[in-house]
Amino acid sequence: MAPHNPSLFSRLPSGSVLGTEPEVVPKANRRQFSAAEKLRILQEADACTQPGQIGALLRREGLYSSHLATWRRLRARGQLQALTPRQRGPKVVADPLAEELASLRRENARLQTHLTRAETIIDVQKKSLAAAGLASDAGAPIVMEAVENLAPTVGTAAACHALGVARSRVYRARRRTPDAPAAVSRPTPARALSAEEQA
Repeated sequence: MAPHNPSLFSRLPSGSVLGTEPEVVPKANRRQFSAAEKLRILQEADACTQPGQIGALLRREGLYSSHLATWRRLRARGQLQALTPRQRGPKVVADPLAEELASLRRENARLQTHLTRAETIIDVQKKSLAAAGLASDAGAPIVMEAVENLAPTVGTAAACHALGVARSRVYRARRRTPDAPAAVSRPTPARALSAEEQA
């Protein structure tokens, strides 16, 4: 085996595997500026009057001219909160109590609608109790009138259900008009069956 020759390793280039440094380079972090830092830099840039001063400021702070342009635009809009660095990711809900309050208010409004509807149905039922005691023929117009009064508020189906009236009866009554002509009697056809033949 050949003796160890140290001059061999000294001739290796510095980028080779044997000549590398074991030091780990830290990962670069994105710079973030607070609103105060951004405003300070903008004030310094606004104070620059001589050619080359803004370039020197940008080199000293490690910035690009696009940073200044963006920050000036935000400052002109009055969005000082936009000058602070934004946190990435989904936005956090500001107040969970406000969301719960809005949900409870929506449910309260829905229940109020149901309550109003139920109170209307109960009112109509109370008014039509007198009609229930009458004979079916005499009380029918009162019940139909109650259905017609209730239908615009709760709908025809709910009104019929609340008053115990068949919907078909209501629709038939709506189709009938008081001025409808009487049924016309037709002459019996010559080939019609007689009453004895029909039996």
